[in-house]
Amino acid sequence: MSSTLAVEIVNLVLQAAFSRRKDGCHAKFLFGPPGVPRALFNVGAEVFYSRAGLAKAALVARQTGPLYLRSLPLSEVERQLTDFVSDTYWAMAPHVFGQVFEGSYADHVPDTVRDELALILASSPLLSPTDFPTIYPLVPIVVKADFEAPPFFLTSADTLSSRLVGIEHGLAPAQFPPIASWEGRIERPASWLGVRSPAQSSAKRVRNAVLGALALLPHPLERHMFSGRNMFGGSASFRGSVSVSFGRPCTPAMSENLSIEAGDAQWLELLALKLVDSNVLVRRQMRALEYFYRAWPLPEVERFPVLFMALDAVFGDASQHTQAVVDAISSSIGVGYDVKRLKLLMKLRAAVIHGGAPDVYDSSNYAKYFGDYGKDPIGDLERIAARCIQAVVFEGKQASRRHTYADLLKERLGYEP
Repeated sequence: MSSTLAVEIVNLVLQAAFSRRKDGCHAKFLFGPPGVPRALFNVGAEVFYSRAGLAKAALVARQTGPLYLRSLPLSEVERQLTDFVSDTYWAMAPHVFGQVFEGSYADHVPDTVRDELALILASSPLLSPTDFPTIYPLVPIVVKADFEAPPFFLTSADTLSSRLVGIEHGLAPAQFPPIASWEGRIERPASWLGVRSPAQSSAKRVRNAVLGALALLPHPLERHMFSGRNMFGGSASFRGSVSVSFGRPCTPAMSENLSIEAGDAQWLELLALKLVDSNVLVRRQMRALEYFYRAWPLPEVERFPVLFMALDAVFGDASQHTQAVVDAISSSIGVGYDVKRLKLLMKLRAAVIHGGAPDVYDSSNYAKYFGDYGKDPIGDLERIAARCIQAVVFEGKQASRRHTYADLLKERLGYEP
């Protein structure tokens, strides 16, 4: 990580640190020289912080530091910065310990010490993090062709290897938790989604983007067709030791399994590249996938505004203007929805997003849309959002699957849904 950024953050943190009480934000800790075990620290110190100053330092770190920091709450970045001060207090102690003075630490810590602190910060886990794997069990996702890239991997349950999770012994890949010695509750996943990231919170954001991409794959008529099948969720992180937790299922209880096959590698590789890209437009695209994932298990009325958030993320500021978003949609998906129809859909968006109709069904434009076009605007919006994301994010390399029973339905109905 850039030493210039480390210098900037150190200066901001020192400007936010004081020997006198500021506004209630402070840290008490024991400190000692480097190389001495913490258990032997026997000298205590207390540092007071300006909340605004500490937040400013954390914002700079979060916005310009490693990409994973943007997934952390600001309070977590602030905590890591105050921990850094506590851990390196030994370097500042000759100039500030036991003293009460006006002004901040920045007025009393000499440049030579600041440079030393910047070097330590630049090589610290905060600015030079180490990735570790976190794996998530998937129930209705069947991986027929394993995929692996630096930020994430998808494997079938029984092909999860010790190499992927970084342990040599004791892995039980076909069960969750995947620990051979586990004696508690055991579930059987169909596949695994693994994410390599420096923090579990950032791993979860990557997981959500990947699952948002997978949510685009089912046929629109099957995407929200759920069953009563047994579901489970959780995660296992491998960072020296193994940390396991059960939680909510990663996906809805889909009626039909979704298969990942060799032909999916092309768009999965593109997704892997974009997940580690810090470009502003690309970050918006990843947020669009997260919104689409968020909408996946929701009932129709709750899904509607979230799908518009996905569109907003894809098209950025242009989506604030009706004509601009209509033009953007038309250029992305081509024919299929005329301008008048799209504008009426945008009016529904305005009513729901801006408080005119808390429930989309309450809007007069809902009945008008249904009457004019004979289609449910919620279903139309989902098709539009999915096609726009596939066109913009995946550059046309991803398409939704055929309906599982397309041939049977064509035989019975005379057309393919």
